[in-house]
Amino acid sequence: MATTPLNLHISYHSGYDSNVMRFSLKEIENVAENKDVMGGANTFDSYINKINTHFQKTIFEIDKKELSMSSSFNLSSYAHNPNRSYWSGNFSTVYKWGSYRNLKYSLRHLNSYYLRHYTNRDVSTNSLRPCYFSDRDQIVSLTMPIRKRTWYSIGAGYLQRYYDN
Repeated sequence: MATTPLNLHISYHSGYDSNVMRFSLKEIENVAENKDVMGGANTFDSYINKINTHFQKTIFEIDKKELSMSSSFNLSSYAHNPNRSYWSGNFSTVYKWGSYRNLKYSLRHLNSYYLRHYTNRDVSTNSLRPCYFSDRDQIVSLTMPIRKRTWYSIGAGYLQRYYDN
């Protein structure tokens, strides 16, 4: 086991967004006619709170060989529009065996990200429903040197995107 420390970072960010739903000027003007497009929110703006955690650890380090892992978790909360609140996270591991010689694996997840209310014509022609989606993305890449100051990276990934109703 490597004698490297476990690096842990925790951060908090807050802010303000004047147009959380990214409405156009025309949509903002027409919202009085159809309040349902707001998705239950009373205002266009919102305060945002974000908490992020990240850790990184080198599992072993022998000569030029190294195995490290990292992970993060993020939570975003919108005070005036709870539909926009979501969490995301990722995990990655890297095996290195020399300069520009490494194999990486990454897994990322975005959970129930809210887009907006929309008309689902499969269900009804006049009622609005929320549209959320979740992503799970996996990537594997290999980096190798070709000659001095020249290297290549090749990778493959698989993205799964699900729309929730």
